[in-house]
Amino acid sequence: MMVVIDELIERSRYALEEAGDEPRAQFDALVDSLLLFHMNRQKGAVLSANEMRSLTPENRNRYVSRRDEQQRMLDIVVSDGVENGDFKTPHPGDASRAITSLCLGVSSWYRADGELPEDEFLNRYRGIAQSIVGVP
Repeated sequence: MMVVIDELIERSRYALEEAGDEPRAQFDALVDSLLLFHMNRQKGAVLSANEMRSLTPENRNRYVSRRDEQQRMLDIVVSDGVENGDFKTPHPGDASRAITSLCLGVSSWYRADGELPEDEFLNRYRGIAQSIVGVP
């Protein structure tokens, strides 16, 4: 599992680096990266309580640290977007957690051979994420 969370972190970092300095561009790049990661992994990068208990204390701490790092990336982008006027959500922390849950949720039901082509799927769910943060 550590390899999976490490991959998620690296993909998230890369998406932010490629997006530049604008919170809106960072947001779209990070959401797309999270959606694609979970769509293609078909198993999210979140462990159940039972899986957490099975980790050694060292790996549990490392996992939680990496998961929190990934969440902070989105928290910062959303907060910066609110400060910049790009987003209108009154609760940036709650919005970023809802978006993380949305992105993770696709891992349990997205199918590559489903009715929505990947681009349309990304556009639709990026739009949902944008509505959560209140893109004007």
